[in-house]
Amino acid sequence: MLNFSENVLKLDHTAICVEKIEDALPLYRDLLGGQYLFSGDQPESGFRMAQFAYPGGSKIEVLEPLGDDSFLHKFLRERGPGVHHMTFRVKRVEELAAHLKAQGYRVVGENYSNPHWKEAFISPVSACGTVIQLAESDMDMVEPPRHSPDLERRLRGQ
Repeated sequence: MLNFSENVLKLDHTAICVEKIEDALPLYRDLLGGQYLFSGDQPESGFRMAQFAYPGGSKIEVLEPLGDDSFLHKFLRERGPGVHHMTFRVKRVEELAAHLKAQGYRVVGENYSNPHWKEAFISPVSACGTVIQLAESDMDMVEPPRHSPDLERRLRGQ
């Protein structure tokens, strides 16, 4: 029998969806003191992101729609800016997803093709109204994508 909680390593980050990342900087970077970690564009997935670290090891990821057909446009239209998802780092994500489905949870967006970032999502229908991302990753060892030096300076507050 799988003990699900033993495979959860940590709450990695909470993702906040906004129209423009730069509009969120006064709150998440300046007022709340987030330390810029990294950012990047994911054009194939339709979003731009920036992560900020806070005392105690917590992180917030700010998401912005990228391109005209980004899934984030629909999210913003229907819900407005706010929490988009929570990401938990896990061990054996494929096994966990299968276990969740067997337990009756709705699991969507399974993608195990990238050896550095395997993921599955628990639908908000099964997760108290919030998307839960389960990610198995060695990304701490992989350099994330970066923006232009000018945008990097603005995100850092320089």
